[in-house]
Amino acid sequence: MSALAELAARLDAPTPALYAIGTMFAAGARRAFDQQGKGDKKWPPRSVPSLAGIVQDLSQGTSVDSARFEDRPALVVSGRLKGSIRFDVRQDAILLKATAPYASRAAHGGTSRQKLTPQIGSRLRSLARVYPIYGKKLRALAKRADKGETLETQVPARNFLFPTEAEFERARGVLAKFVRTGDVEES
Repeated sequence: MSALAELAARLDAPTPALYAIGTMFAAGARRAFDQQGKGDKKWPPRSVPSLAGIVQDLSQGTSVDSARFEDRPALVVSGRLKGSIRFDVRQDAILLKATAPYASRAAHGGTSRQKLTPQIGSRLRSLARVYPIYGKKLRALAKRADKGETLETQVPARNFLFPTEAEFERARGVLAKFVRTGDVEES
């Protein structure tokens, strides 16, 4: 096969390069959780106490994780979101995604809505005794829970899926090397 034919074949079937780039992008997305941001853009800390997180734990019938009373690391309690990062290669495109049900809101921001119940109110009052420094906030939320209100929380955007310019530059390098040599390993 001629060099031109080999080049044409690589251009027609870039799948190996796309898998290498997808692996790199997914690793960068996971790394954002450890670095608490992407590139030079650091994530805002979580609210303390994280009322939405506390209500989530109480709604699931689990004990409240102590991380709900710490501002960092943001988006890290169970590791489920970070662990849900995947990528798919479709023809000539890479789809980087997180499959956790709350991933889109975590990445792009938005409003979280949680139904409060009297049972949650009772557990919030108990929690206020364990964490007296947050007692006022927890008791106020317990009163709202007794009324069956909804907790609305504005979740700030914390990019972890969109690659940085440096990651795009590395991807361009992988693709260029693949086109030249057929190899996908970074130099």
